[in-house]
Amino acid sequence: MKPIQFILIPALIIVMLVFVPRLKRSGVLQALLAAGGVVLLVFVIAPGLSTVVANFVGIGRGVDLILYLGVLGL
Repeated sequence: MKPIQFILIPALIIVMLVFVPRLKRSGVLQALLAAGGVVLLVFVIAPGLSTVVANFVGIGRGVDLILYLGVLGL
């Protein structure tokens, strides 16, 4: 594992544990946030997978896919 993964994995888990329960009114938003967090964890653990998924949907690089999804999420 790379050193950044030791920082990102606990940080993502903490963010998910803090923010998912705060969305008490909307189960849909809780599910979307939890699913997004799981996808991000998978991409942190296996970074090459983001490029595979990006190429599958017609985007050149995995980082571009994550950037596009982040812009949509905002």
